[in-house]
Amino acid sequence: MLNDKGRPYRVSPTYGSEYGVFTGVTVEERQRVSRGGTGVFELGVRDSAIDLESREVRGGVEHDVTAGVNWYPEPNIRFVFDSIRSHAEPSAESLNFGRRTVDADVFIGRAQLYG
Repeated sequence: MLNDKGRPYRVSPTYGSEYGVFTGVTVEERQRVSRGGTGVFELGVRDSAIDLESREVRGGVEHDVTAGVNWYPEPNIRFVFDSIRSHAEPSAESLNFGRRTVDADVFIGRAQLYG
């Protein structure tokens, strides 16, 4: 969180067995865009990989790096912006069939109302 105290982590259940989870972002009254504030900004980065090889399936390996910004201008409103850089490397066997590495850049935006 850039301009807030962060997401609280709940270690005891409020009801049922819901515990050990991050709670939602709270946009305080002074931070609301409708009250002259800038909202709350949250940054995130993820590095992930998946092995697509399994027995007779020779899919290779895919590696992704994601960087994102979430903006909460008001309570219950979120705008999400993510940029993803993906690299897929085929298996050695599939290179014999003319498969090549694939690089992709993706930009994703989403508006969300939540309760």
